Amino acid sequence: MNAQKITHLNTLLNTFAKSANSTKIKRCSKSSDNKTKSIPVSAEYRIAHYADESDFTVDNRGYITSYNGLASEIIVPDTINGEVVRGIATKGLYDDFDEEYYIENEEEYSLDGHLTSVVLPDTVVEIEKQGLNNSVLKYLTAKGLKTIGESGLEAPLIYLDSPNIEQIGDKGLAFTCLSEIDFSNLTSAGWGAFTTNNYLVSVNLPKLKTATDSIFYDCERLTKVNLESAETLETELSG
Repeated sequence: MNAQKITHLNTLLNTFAKSANSTKIKRCSKSSDNKTKSIPVSAEYRIAHYADESDFTVDNRGYITSYNGLASEIIVPDTINGEVVRGIATKGLYDDFDEEYYIENEEEYSLDGHLTSVVLPDTVVEIEKQGLNNSVLKYLTAKGLKTIGESGLEAPLIYLDSPNIEQIGDKGLAFTCLSEIDFSNLTSAGWGAFTTNNYLVSVNLPKLKTATDSIFYDCERLTKVNLESAETLETELSG
């Protein structure tokens, strides 16, 4: 593998993969202020499956209504049955699989067909009520997403790449494991939009007008909040 060069201030890192696994152990040479030393680092590489159109059903709006595939880490196609994919319908990708039960009881289980990582096409602008309410989803990329409905993305997310979100319904992003939330275009958020996140420490919502009731309820580690445009605070920021 060719060296990757990452420049940060006056530091240059040259990284080389030492193994070709799902998790690659790396060793870097670090050059800073004319000094060089070797430092160990690690990086996790995720392998997503390009899902077939036949794995999904869609309605006449181009909203996904179900997933029938076996892969758990998928890239959703731009079109399905000739329809441009524009959203996730109510309960379209809903999944209440209880992984914790199997772990606690030391029982064997499979995540086949249970989505843990999803990349949506940029044409997807809306997730409807409980559309991606998913008990095992941890990674989501949805760069065109603008609207999340009630409990639409209630999932244990640790990674979310959706910079263009404008509206979030009640509990739309509740129960996630995100440490930072930065939605520069968000103007509307419903009751308990980000509730119950014990990992959240930083929030940037510069265009949000109203901090609704319980918006950050049970976010005990939250220490940094930017609500510079807020005109109404209906609740305490945490609790």
